[in-house]
Amino acid sequence: IVEKAEELRSQLDLEAVLITRSEKGMTLVAKGFETLHLHTRAHEVYDVTGAGDTVVATLGAAIAAGISLPEAVMLSNYAAGVVVGKLGTATVTFPELLNALKDIGVRLLLLRTFMNLKLWLGVVVLIHKLLRKLKSCDLNWILKRC
Repeated sequence: IVEKAEELRSQLDLEAVLITRSEKGMTLVAKGFETLHLHTRAHEVYDVTGAGDTVVATLGAAIAAGISLPEAVMLSNYAAGVVVGKLGTATVTFPELLNALKDIGVRLLLLRTFMNLKLWLGVVVLIHKLLRKLKSCDLNWILKRC
């Protein structure tokens, strides 16, 4: 699996390839990092619906918050482990994710991620509000005055 992932990464000139492997966890093959194999973090699996979406969302949020790719993948793996323990399409909350992270070092990493993400999301909210205000204005009027 690592050989094929590295081949794909090279052919497509990608920085990284993340392979989710169902109950076997996930594997990250990334330029500049050792291959990372993570075992699944699910204690009980009730429904795998949305697990991949949870991985992508958590990964994107963690990277946006400035977390390294391997650490972001680790957080995504924990988040997916929480989600598959619920019935139906589900989400993971911050307290649930924090509870899933038993290791204090991992908890500190998550807290740092949360603080960075909270700041980043604040900026996104401000930009969104500005865009809504601009949408309600006459764009031609604004452009004439710039």
